[in-house]
Amino acid sequence: MKGRLEIVNKEFGFIKEQDKKFFVSGKNMLDASNNDIVEFQIIKGDNVKVTKVLNRENNEFIGRVDKNKNFSFVICENINKDIYIPKKYEKNIKDSDIVKIRILKWATKDRKPEAEILKNYGNIKIAENIVSSKIDELKIPHVFTDEIKKEADNIKVSKIKREDLTQLLHVTIDGEDTKDMDDAVYIEKTDYGYFLVVSIADVSAYVKKDSKLDEEALNRSNSIYLYNRVIPMLPNKLTKDLCSLNPNEKKLALSVKMKLDENATILESEIVKSYINSKYKLSYTKVNEILNSNDKSFEYSEMLFVMQKLSEILSKKSKNRGIIDFDIPEIKLKLNEKNELVDIVLRKREKAEILIENFMILANEQVANYMYFNELPCIYRVHEEPDLESIEALSKELKDFDYSLKTQDKIAKKLQNIINLTKGTKLGFLIHKKILKSLKKAEYSSINKGHFGLALKNYLHFTSPIRRYSDLYVHRILSEALEKYIPIKRRKKLSKNLEEICKKISENERRAQKLEYLARDIKLAEYMKDMKGIQYKGIVSSEYNERYYILLENYIEVILSNSSRKLQLGSKIIVEISDVDVLKGKIYVKEVRKNGNSKK
Repeated sequence: MKGRLEIVNKEFGFIKEQDKKFFVSGKNMLDASNNDIVEFQIIKGDNVKVTKVLNRENNEFIGRVDKNKNFSFVICENINKDIYIPKKYEKNIKDSDIVKIRILKWATKDRKPEAEILKNYGNIKIAENIVSSKIDELKIPHVFTDEIKKEADNIKVSKIKREDLTQLLHVTIDGEDTKDMDDAVYIEKTDYGYFLVVSIADVSAYVKKDSKLDEEALNRSNSIYLYNRVIPMLPNKLTKDLCSLNPNEKKLALSVKMKLDENATILESEIVKSYINSKYKLSYTKVNEILNSNDKSFEYSEMLFVMQKLSEILSKKSKNRGIIDFDIPEIKLKLNEKNELVDIVLRKREKAEILIENFMILANEQVANYMYFNELPCIYRVHEEPDLESIEALSKELKDFDYSLKTQDKIAKKLQNIINLTKGTKLGFLIHKKILKSLKKAEYSSINKGHFGLALKNYLHFTSPIRRYSDLYVHRILSEALEKYIPIKRRKKLSKNLEEICKKISENERRAQKLEYLARDIKLAEYMKDMKGIQYKGIVSSEYNERYYILLENYIEVILSNSSRKLQLGSKIIVEISDVDVLKGKIYVKEVRKNGNSKK
């Protein structure tokens, strides 16, 4: 038979053949590498051995140098055999360096595979070196060519009629370290309720379809946010200059103008191509200080209090319609100027963060409604309902915490009720994580399937065109529709390859998330590598593949490697750091039964 090999590590992997999955041990892989198409033979049951490599997926790999006086090898996770480096290619490599290699000769019965060194990332103990290698390993584009930079520098915008909204007191509200500001908001209290304007930088005015910039943006699909840097979707000329809604600069935008009554029901909604002039760059920290202290001395305090009032009404309305709002702590790594990790803090989600989130969701929904009811080609953000099997499995797990889901009827409200009951409790975040894992992943689709988590029939991403290709695509179609009627023939042309685009950006989103989490874990492992022997307090956070995961009091999750007893989720435990694998971002601990050199 033949199938695709998936190597888990050097010890074992799996071969997929249609709907079947077969186990293959490391010694039975020949010299096949990850994702190769192989011929294989069943040994016994689901155990197989590779008999021939039919099609090699790759000949470039990332690995660790194992060097001594006489010879050097490179050890790779996704190829079974150690790879020999001939003497002439050993130059400038040291033991434990991370390198990219190209296979020159594949293995034979008598010889190991041979390779040349393409790139040296540096020593394996430094997190930044490992992360750089992971970026290449995941094939993530991170350098703009001179041609693309030149195209960005020479952008010319066609002059078309736009509504002048520069008189409205727009402000941007973002994180302290945000450089690219693509959304601004304005609000006023009226006799009918509220007049809210959400204005988004019109990136589609600069990035034209089929341009080099557009091709690169699609290839990247999104910006990637690592603990120490950003890999942007678009060059700095756009993200920090042309399309960034910097204070007191006239900018091109797409604005969603909304009239809402006192209960936050939309009375009227209009989308326009606009000019805006943001008056102030506010941070979440500053806005939270004003709102929490009731500070009325700031120039825009009155507008912020109006925003907060509407946000509270929108939050209540969202809960009533069945939104699922998790309370899962997310950590942020604080670094010094030397890129050293100095603190681990929880990301805060306070009034200002929720306020902007509510307004962006509302704007996204209004644009989705416009696109859907006008039958325009569109990229929707869809989140399908969980299947019955997942809910039944979740119900069994929740019984351990004295909660249950008897039927799938009104499942969103039932899940949110459990989340509300457990917020702030000792086991709350564990229960929330279990619920989250039981749900399907949100993705992009040309077919509107609704958004289960937000309890909305029509939803898309419109508010971040600087960092998401889906939003840029929506802007482009929306912009054309606002200028003139789009006939059926033109709509069919615009729909061409749309599902392939949705598939690509969904896959690239998952790739970006994988890198973001992996980079974070690698940096945490680097931070903990000198903590061997130190004891920490923690709680049992999850169990997977007969291993327990422990959440330490410094918010780092570690793997318990020596448990000889059954542990309950949520139970307190004292552990000692026993081993750290910086390359994989894994921290291992062993349980201790007495207090010792304990450290939070």
